[in-house]
Amino acid sequence: MVFAHLERTRPTYTPDQQAALGANRNCRARVVGETKRTHVKHTARRLGAQGAARDLIAPADRGSGSE
Repeated sequence: MVFAHLERTRPTYTPDQQAALGANRNCRARVVGETKRTHVKHTARRLGAQGAARDLIAPADRGSGSE
């Protein structure tokens, strides 16, 4: 719109079309953000569970030390 104004030509999109494009873009960005947050949460939970399991198993693997 800015270039069209500067060049004194018709804008490529009407204000309604621009609003619709912006809303679509915002919706897509929101979905991508939610997907990334969910992935990070699940990864953190999985790594936390693996670490906890490792901590529980590790002492048994070391033995009592009186061998």
